[in-house]
Amino acid sequence: MKDSPLVHTEFLPDLKSYPLLLDTNFFIESNRHPDQFANLIQHLKSNTNSLFTLEVIKKEFLAGVRTKTDLITLENFFKQMINNVITDMNSFSQNLYTVTKLYRNYHKISLEDFLITCHMLSNKNTILLTKNHKDFPRSIFDRTGFIIVEYDAEIQIYGLYKLNDNKINTALTNFEKTL
Repeated sequence: MKDSPLVHTEFLPDLKSYPLLLDTNFFIESNRHPDQFANLIQHLKSNTNSLFTLEVIKKEFLAGVRTKTDLITLENFFKQMINNVITDMNSFSQNLYTVTKLYRNYHKISLEDFLITCHMLSNKNTILLTKNHKDFPRSIFDRTGFIIVEYDAEIQIYGLYKLNDNKINTALTNFEKTL
């Protein structure tokens, strides 16, 4: 029998005025347990400005697909869950140098997480939903809430992260001092 998760949403903030960016790990887990995540996805759709992701996240999610049938199934799953996939690379290219400075002390960040931060820098109202806590440092992000997913053998915590302008300015100032 599969370990069916219990999803706790009581620690979610009011998200009505925020677009919510979903990370790959959320797609993977909700695809593994669609029945248990269905209420959470409906709750997020009803209580956010928009559910969306980036093209690089979609590609990462679909990377392991082996058959055309699986691809069609996952594409349909994807379309049902989110409102939009951002393909515009302008926000990425505009912020590459700034994000490089912000992450200078974090040596093992994935390209996808780097690009998420680039996008969020151009879209400051965005909140990210992820369980990759170490990749979105509290030195520049605020954790605004979390979702607990409880399995028999483990507990997973998805954080909601928003960039903090004051923390960003401090980090950039500190970077300039080291030059």
